[in-house]
Amino acid sequence: MKRLLIIFFILLLSANCAAYLKQDEPNKKHYLQSHALFNEKKYAEAAAGFRSFVEKYPDDELADDAQYFFAYTLSYYDNKDKDYEKALAEFKRLIVKYPRSYWIKDAKQAIAQTEEILKLKDEANYLKLENEKLKLDIKKLMRTDIEIEKKRKKIK
Repeated sequence: MKRLLIIFFILLLSANCAAYLKQDEPNKKHYLQSHALFNEKKYAEAAAGFRSFVEKYPDDELADDAQYFFAYTLSYYDNKDKDYEKALAEFKRLIVKYPRSYWIKDAKQAIAQTEEILKLKDEANYLKLENEKLKLDIKKLMRTDIEIEKKRKKIK
C-alpha cells in the first residue's frame, strides 16, 4: 500500500510539474526528462539526469527537487542498483545545500530510514559471518567426535 502511495505521489507530482513546466526552457526539459526516465524504470539514467541537473543549475527553482529525487532514486525500492550510502549522503546534501526546501521533512525521514537500513545490513552481515564461524566450529566438532569414536572402537 505504501509503495502504491509513493508511486501515485510521484506520478501526480510529475503530472503537476508537466503542466507547470511546459515552457521550452532547457533546464525544465532536463528536469522532466529525468522524471520520465524514473517513470520508465530507468533508474541509473534518471539518477544521472537529476544529478547533472543539480550540477548544471544549482540555483534553479527546481534544484532542490532534483537533489531530492536524485537521492530518492538512489534508494528507491525497485532500483536493483540502489546505493544506500550514496543516497544517505545526497539526502544530507539536500538539507545542507537547500535548507528551506519543501523536501527537508521528507529528506530527514529518508535519512532516518536509510540509516536504519544500513544498520540492519551491517547487523545482517555480522550475523552471516557469525553463522559461518559456527558452521566451521560444528564441522570441527563433528571431526573430533568421529576421531573419538574411532579411538573408542580401537580400545574395545
